[in-house]
Amino acid sequence: MREACAETAVSLGSTSMASDRGGAAQRGFHLAVGHGRILVLGRHRTGHLDKWANAHLALASWLTTRGDDSGAAHVVREREEHLAAIAPSRVPGLAAHARQVLASARQFPEM
Repeated sequence: MREACAETAVSLGSTSMASDRGGAAQRGFHLAVGHGRILVLGRHRTGHLDKWANAHLALASWLTTRGDDSGAAHVVREREEHLAAIAPSRVPGLAAHARQVLASARQFPEM
């Protein structure tokens, strides 16, 4: 059930972001991160690690497009701290990917 909730929440966030519905986008991405946290950290279902990491990145990207670089940095830091504990060998590659995604998000600030 949590898997479906996490995936639906990412869809909610993405669709809402594209529709310029900021509150719904933020809610969707926060829900996705929360459900993923339960799956990965609470239930040790590491098969959901990539989706959970991507949910963090979606939230950070949304915050970046809204001009909230400190909020985005907090989300990325939290993501990397958890990843360091779960999959330390993947942190450098995922951190580089996060930097690229957020740099791209900065090119499309909210209008």
